[in-house]
Amino acid sequence: MCAMTLYNEICDPSDNLPSVKLPSNNQYKLPRGTYVFVDLYCPALNCNCKNGIVDIYKIGKNSDVYNQKITLKNRPQVTLKFSWKKNPNSWKIEVYSSHQSFDKTQKFLALFNQLVKDSFAEKLTSRYSRFKQTIKENARRLDAMIEHNMETSEKIGRNDMCPCGSGKKYKKCCINLDNI
Repeated sequence: MCAMTLYNEICDPSDNLPSVKLPSNNQYKLPRGTYVFVDLYCPALNCNCKNGIVDIYKIGKNSDVYNQKITLKNRPQVTLKFSWKKNPNSWKIEVYSSHQSFDKTQKFLALFNQLVKDSFAEKLTSRYSRFKQTIKENARRLDAMIEHNMETSEKIGRNDMCPCGSGKKYKKCCINLDNI
């Protein structure tokens, strides 16, 4: 399996998958609470593996995992690996890793399977497409910047036009790509 990258590190950080609030007596017999889903995809340009990973986190009443740093202290309840072919009904979902009992892990798997059937399949496939498109755009910009840097040794100013050709100022476009 490819090394995976968080969707929100590459694409819009505010574009999150919907959370699920489970009541006390839910059909999955999982603990009551709010669960959030964090998706990861393969960032390789030439890879069309259509694989992904979803980490499932339980968050507290007044917290939001998207605004917290994910640390080992805040590890996922379970990590699921998913893949699909061209047909959205051909999803394969399996447990990648878990910090829960086998029984509880199977309940998380059942929850995610139901979410995929209900609405997540479409969301995840469109997020995968957006992720891959953003990776390709960033690669083109990075190539243009490397070419510019080879042609000239002068430093690009924050308020200069970006050398990638986007028409934006460097500070609003590719300045963050310098860290790659």
